[in-house]
Amino acid sequence: MTAVWPAGLPQYLEADGFNELLADARLDTPTEYGPGKTRRKFTKNWRHISGAIRCTDDQVDTFEEFYLETLNGGALDFLWKAPLSQNAAMMRFRGGPPKIQYRSADEHLISFQLFQKYVLADFRFDSGEVTFDSTLDTFDAMNTY
Repeated sequence: MTAVWPAGLPQYLEADGFNELLADARLDTPTEYGPGKTRRKFTKNWRHISGAIRCTDDQVDTFEEFYLETLNGGALDFLWKAPLSQNAAMMRFRGGPPKIQYRSADEHLISFQLFQKYVLADFRFDSGEVTFDSTLDTFDAMNTY
């Protein structure tokens, strides 16, 4: 069963420091003569996301349990909402372990990088729950990796 981002954690990344980078889908091949060829390297539209969440002491404990135990140290995929579309998306941590910064008594900033593999177009992610949008007829895993 796929893990889901815990409902007890913040559901949005902080605006300050948020970045979303589209994958470079081009493959340039040099030719003996002329400008070379460029083609698509892959058809999936995955993204690199970096950002942070602001947490209390209890939420830091929840995050650590989720990252270390549920996701085996960040090695497994999980469902969370895509930051821009708000649809459910399959994610995985990347770029090293999350960084936990102490801000003040009972306030911490956890920064991390994610690899967004694909978005589940017919599913919404609301308050830690993944729900099917019944107005759409079929399951459509957009950009399946």
